[in-house]
Amino acid sequence: MRTCKMQRVTKETKISCSLNLDGSGQSKIATGIGFFNHMLELFTFHANFDLELMADGDLDVCDHHIAGSIYVVEIHIVPCICKHSND
Repeated sequence: MRTCKMQRVTKETKISCSLNLDGSGQSKIATGIGFFNHMLELFTFHANFDLELMADGDLDVCDHHIAGSIYVVEIHIVPCICKHSND
């Protein structure tokens, strides 16, 4: 099974992510950014991935810290999965 879990903690954000590339399209997403949640849920559903993504951060300042941290986690989680799927 191709899965990976990752966390990213900065001064502005705390991100926790679990991705299963061999899933069934299930998601549990809470970023605090409604439209972003919606787009990630659609991506998960149509790609048939299972994604659990929890994000907490300084939304009162701006949402770009959370979006940026999620991006960093996502670009590192797929190579992690691919690396371990050959084990």
